[in-house]
Amino acid sequence: VTHLVALGKTPTSQREGVTIHVVGNNWKYSNERLAKVLQYAADTLTVHFKGKKLIDVDVKRGGWPFCTYGVNKQGHKSITITPQGSAWSQQVFQFAHELCHTLCRHRNGDKTNHWFEESIADMASLYVLDRVAEKWKTAPPLKGKEWYAKHFAKYSANCKKKHLIPEG
Repeated sequence: VTHLVALGKTPTSQREGVTIHVVGNNWKYSNERLAKVLQYAADTLTVHFKGKKLIDVDVKRGGWPFCTYGVNKQGHKSITITPQGSAWSQQVFQFAHELCHTLCRHRNGDKTNHWFEESIADMASLYVLDRVAEKWKTAPPLKGKEWYAKHFAKYSANCKKKHLIPEG
């Protein structure tokens, strides 16, 4: 289960999932609104990581999507995404990709098999987009935004089409 910063009275050491801290004021919408969208995405992925202790993740806007290897002074992981306006589908894709790295204990060092981790993170992003597209139709995290579900599905389809492996 993912928790917004203001929610939850359970001690951090006993909770599972992700706590999202949206950092900075350079987003098209409020930090709280973006946190709800990213929480929805994180819940879709972290449900498959039963028993994993809670991690705090700072999400900020930057020049390219990436996650840090260690933690910052507050003990939080850091994920940077590069949203274009209010493109929640792009934000969810990038966030899910970087969150997957974080959950896989992404770290600095030998990059021999980095291609494999990148493949898993890409698949996780597509999985999250497809699940979010389906769930969003009837239970979006933002009231009255059911109509946006089709954009997650379209973004996922475009990503899949772009990266098709040729036959043969």
